[in-house]
Amino acid sequence: MSEKAVNATGDEAAARRARVAHLLEVSGNLSIAIMALWGNSPRAEAMLGMCEASLRYSGPDRRDDKTLEELRALFSEAREYRKKENFPATMARLRVAYDVVSLAIIRASGE
Repeated sequence: MSEKAVNATGDEAAARRARVAHLLEVSGNLSIAIMALWGNSPRAEAMLGMCEASLRYSGPDRRDDKTLEELRALFSEAREYRKKENFPATMARLRVAYDVVSLAIIRASGE
């Protein structure tokens, strides 16, 4: 649901659900990517790609833009550290990103 559609209907509950659903998707993709990296899965790169795709565009509500921007920066740093084969730094960035999105879900749920 786009921000325009939410504003047009004036349904704040629908906007909240859309925000939370989007953030949960990002959270789930981060979780899967983290597990794939820990397990040294051959699919880890594909999981990272899924995560990156879920961060590529704006969410359903512009209130999450700052959070998504922060997540993109953390994810980009994680990718750079992965290229340098620095596993602890990669994982640290992804774990911080996971915590950031978790806090965003809590905030969005309570609004």
